[in-house]
Amino acid sequence: MNHLKKTDASQSGTLPFDLITFLAQDEERFGNFLALTGLGRQDFLSHLAEPAFQAMVLDQVMQDQSLVLEFTTAHGLPPDAVLTARRRLPAAYSD
Repeated sequence: MNHLKKTDASQSGTLPFDLITFLAQDEERFGNFLALTGLGRQDFLSHLAEPAFQAMVLDQVMQDQSLVLEFTTAHGLPPDAVLTARRRLPAAYSD
């Protein structure tokens, strides 16, 4: 069973990292995400610390409402927490 630590990620600024961890905890979910973005695992790992990359991750996740709800429910966050965190990050990512 997967036990996720509930945090106030929307306030602490850790939401992008919590979301990335959430994606990576399920191989199928992570594989689907990589396929949608066109990124390889190494590309993904090498850009994690970049705010613009984190913004891209949130942009991609927000395209799937069920994934947003699954993440926010697991972390005890309101559904708009992902959007709130996204607004704090740069506008776009380019590699």
